[in-house]
Amino acid sequence: MHQASADYRGTDFSCSLTLASPGLATGCGMIVANFLQAVSRRWAIGSELSYQCGSNVPRGHLAMVSLLGRYETERSVSSATIGATGIHLGHCLQCSDQLQIGVELETCLRSMASVATLSYMAEIAKGHVQFRASIDSNWCVCSALDKRFQQLPCTLQLTGCLQHKTGNMKVGLGLFIG
Repeated sequence: MHQASADYRGTDFSCSLTLASPGLATGCGMIVANFLQAVSRRWAIGSELSYQCGSNVPRGHLAMVSLLGRYETERSVSSATIGATGIHLGHCLQCSDQLQIGVELETCLRSMASVATLSYMAEIAKGHVQFRASIDSNWCVCSALDKRFQQLPCTLQLTGCLQHKTGNMKVGLGLFIG
């Protein structure tokens, strides 16, 4: 899977664009674009457009529009996304300079299934290392270790994910330049 993202933050708005598994020759992939506008110091609202095409998508392509909302304090961020296919709620709390914890709930309205996820992120500033891990209500455990090289403009990432119900395991290695 290939993915590219671009984000831009203005003084009172933010927007992002993500391309996932783009295949110009095969005519498949996914594009997600969103825009958030601040309506007060703590509140922002916006929308998201998702477009997916490929042979595994019903009728070859699918587009969806969702509404977004975000509430931000000095130490936490809460967000909600509501669309025709589901609802996504999330909350992240900055416990200290080195530790953040988060919780999210995603509900698919078509299948009436929900998944809850608990996650954390710890930073070791001296070693330029970041560790993230999560577990969800389907017993899927994932983690990522990022090591930023001070002398080089790159980050090495090691990832792993274990689905306990099926026994499937995925591991990954990534290199981010910039």
